Amino acid sequence: MDKNRQHEVTRMRYSPTKILQGLLCTTPILLLTLAACGGGGGTDAPLDVSYTVSGTITGLNNGGLTLLNNGGDAQTPASSAPGFSFPAITTGYNVTVLHHPDTPNPQHCTVTNGSGGKQAVNVSNVTVACENAYTIGGTFTGNTLGTGLVLQNNGGDNLLVPASAVSFVFTAPVGASSPGYNVSVLTQPNTPAQTCTTDATASGVAAANVSSVVINCTTNASLPTADPYVYVANFGSSGTGGVYPYNSTNGVLSAGTAATTGSAPSSIAVSAGFAYVTNYSSNTISAYSITAGALFAIDADSSITGTQANIATGAQPYAITIDPSGKFAYVANYGSNSVSAYSIDASTGALARIDSDKVTTGNQTSIPARSGPRSIAIDPSGGFAYVANYNDDSVSVYSIDTTTGALTAIDADGIGSGVPYIPTGAGPWSVTVGPAGAYLYVTNRAATGNTVNVFAIGNAGAGTLSLSGTTSTGANTTPVSIAIHPSGNYTYVVNYGTDKVQLYDSSTLGSLTYINQWSTGVQPSAIRIDSTGQYAYVTNYGDNSVSAYAVSQIDGSLTPVLGSPFPSGTGPFAVTTAR
Repeated sequence: MDKNRQHEVTRMRYSPTKILQGLLCTTPILLLTLAACGGGGGTDAPLDVSYTVSGTITGLNNGGLTLLNNGGDAQTPASSAPGFSFPAITTGYNVTVLHHPDTPNPQHCTVTNGSGGKQAVNVSNVTVACENAYTIGGTFTGNTLGTGLVLQNNGGDNLLVPASAVSFVFTAPVGASSPGYNVSVLTQPNTPAQTCTTDATASGVAAANVSSVVINCTTNASLPTADPYVYVANFGSSGTGGVYPYNSTNGVLSAGTAATTGSAPSSIAVSAGFAYVTNYSSNTISAYSITAGALFAIDADSSITGTQANIATGAQPYAITIDPSGKFAYVANYGSNSVSAYSIDASTGALARIDSDKVTTGNQTSIPARSGPRSIAIDPSGGFAYVANYNDDSVSVYSIDTTTGALTAIDADGIGSGVPYIPTGAGPWSVTVGPAGAYLYVTNRAATGNTVNVFAIGNAGAGTLSLSGTTSTGANTTPVSIAIHPSGNYTYVVNYGTDKVQLYDSSTLGSLTYINQWSTGVQPSAIRIDSTGQYAYVTNYGDNSVSAYAVSQIDGSLTPVLGSPFPSGTGPFAVTTAR
């Protein structure tokens, strides 16, 4: 190629015109030029093109219709107007109904083809179809209506009803050809607390206003004062910070003076003005009297002369519980695979070791359990004790001598096998008995567990167990604690692995149905519902706090109280409440 020809090719390859054209076709900022570059295919018109939006109206025979375009440019067509037109715009369009016709009678209007991007030509295919509409209303029965009731129609039309109202009418009428109406209660009255129900179900609308919906409101029974005291055992705060007493005001916690414990306090039980704390690493129980919620150390061991700060247990006491009569205390000893039993002096609160094993000759300070007893529960009658054996995947069953407090291992399944325990899921960690004494609940926290077992408790005072159902809490949840609402309708499971507390419907006896879950602090370890069922408290082992929740008396749901979570000692591990 000669030099002149080569120069011409180079000039064409790098000419300013070619470079500019290439930039225009590739720069994102100039995407509007893509069509000229041979790409694109978008439908939007250039920014400087204006167009009008208009359409037709059918069925309009009343006044009061107001249409909007893009939330503005209000148009109010006259009654029986055949159409409408908005001023020219250069953006996209969105035609909506601001106000439906209502003079002299209500109508409901529906927009079709009402929205789109900016256009290069006028839009004229929007249609507004109007039809006769009818109001939806009804009356109230039952107690005089309180404040705060919100009704809802068709999942969107909300109506705040004034106190003492005897009737109601929703603001938005319903078109004759619409799906109809479906009235529901969105928010219950709160002053006074009431439960309102409706007899309305989804229904079509005939050519007439509806006034037949009935709302029945019943004032909730007054609840007693919630437990005013909350106590937390802090596993990592041995000594002066071992147990924290809190005052509770509507679930809001204020800490009092921490009490001294032994090493690694692992559980706490309260009864008749006294509190007892197991000390996992020092193999003892500390005892306290309670005055105005504060804890004061008392003589823990009445069998030894003088004042003893603690009384001996088996190895590594993990849990303590007190029988319903308040006469006996029982401790699950994780390290020695046993259960210890104690009598309680009703006047001083001091403990005394008793013969734990009724069957074996002599005075036995404990009765054998399976491997790794971790939790213990007693049925409401005080006749039976159930011990979760973590290492053995089982629950041991004992009868209780209600006179002496001694235990006797019994046939657990009641079918004549003679075996004093029954299998559970993997790693049973916590065990509790429902308030009616009909079912036993066990959380299984091992990696292959993540379940809750529900066992039916035998009738006629047998105390035996039969598996009623098993519910999964989800992979890697690590369920460690369980509490039953005093009503028996709701069950709460604390999951150490996911920092959640789960709510289950337990109103159907023998089964659990998942409802919802809420966040806790880090690594929640225990849960307690106060005796009135109004508040729930969760200890968070991983971030040294206590979460507090108000419990809905309508559906069992949880709402964090003001200021939750509250600070605790190190490693809060167990929680209880007291009056």
